[in-house]
Amino acid sequence: MLKNWKTLIFKDWNVKLLQLLLLIVSIASLINVIIVYWRVDIFSVASFLSVWYTISAFMEQSYYLIINSLVICALMFMTIFSLHRKTLFLPLMTLVYFIYNFYVVITWFIDGLDTGAWKLFVPHMIITFVIIVLLGVYCFIRLRKKYGRKKTYY
Repeated sequence: MLKNWKTLIFKDWNVKLLQLLLLIVSIASLINVIIVYWRVDIFSVASFLSVWYTISAFMEQSYYLIINSLVICALMFMTIFSLHRKTLFLPLMTLVYFIYNFYVVITWFIDGLDTGAWKLFVPHMIITFVIIVLLGVYCFIRLRKKYGRKKTYY
């Protein structure tokens, strides 16, 4: 019994960690999107772009951006189930989103060096980078298992 638990935990530890991180980030982002009307603040574990789209929606009064934020939260949440089923489409979409999110956070980090606001973006960069690495490894393994290597002999 104990041996089964060990193999279950240690076999796919990177996928379990990725699922946990995506769950935390998606729930934190959803909560942050809901309360941003009353308190304009971005949690350090929330997805930066989803919350920023909501803040921009209230500033520009273009409320379709709130729908974009909710779709991003749903994408991250549905990716958890996609990882469990070992599919590839949603994790690839989430990987592309997190790469763009990382690019935006790096840009804001560099802009914040002059004003001292750079400290706000360090947790976002760390969490986003870890998710990018874990999603990249997962997608690479899935693609490798799906398409495999073609053996060539010379």
